Amino acid sequence: MNIFKPVALVTTLAFSSLVSAEWSATIEDDIFTGKKKASLVGRISLNQMLVFDCDSQDLTFSFLERSRRVESEDFSRPIVRLVAKVDHGKIHEFDARAGRRNENYVAMTVVDRGGILDLLKEIRNAQSKIQLGLHERLTDSRWSGTASVRGSTRETTRFLKACELE
Repeated sequence: MNIFKPVALVTTLAFSSLVSAEWSATIEDDIFTGKKKASLVGRISLNQMLVFDCDSQDLTFSFLERSRRVESEDFSRPIVRLVAKVDHGKIHEFDARAGRRNENYVAMTVVDRGGILDLLKEIRNAQSKIQLGLHERLTDSRWSGTASVRGSTRETTRFLKACELE
């Protein structure tokens, strides 16, 4: 009977990476500029997501991973390489800085406006999948995953319009 616990654990871990991304855009008025500010979120798994943020001045792209705050955290390490590919398109490569987004999430954040805009347009037109990868050069550790595109067209279009990126 005890064999069911390990099997259940392995099954849960295997399927947690396959959870479909749910895309949603949150759009608000920016009280300081009279324009809009927005966030576009694509869920990869229960603990990972993509987040695009814009306001009247900035456009950022972050890979977020759930992580509890640790007193000894040190984000002074080198920049992380973040790669993304939509369907069978080109590979987008970014230099991302590691940091804490909030108490619950660590973020790898990109500030390359042109590259982010190109990626957003591909996500808007995506047909099957979005592949992501992180490469920590110092330790040579790598992570990759795949996100669904369900809801990405509608929500990315809303985001681009709110951010005046079209």
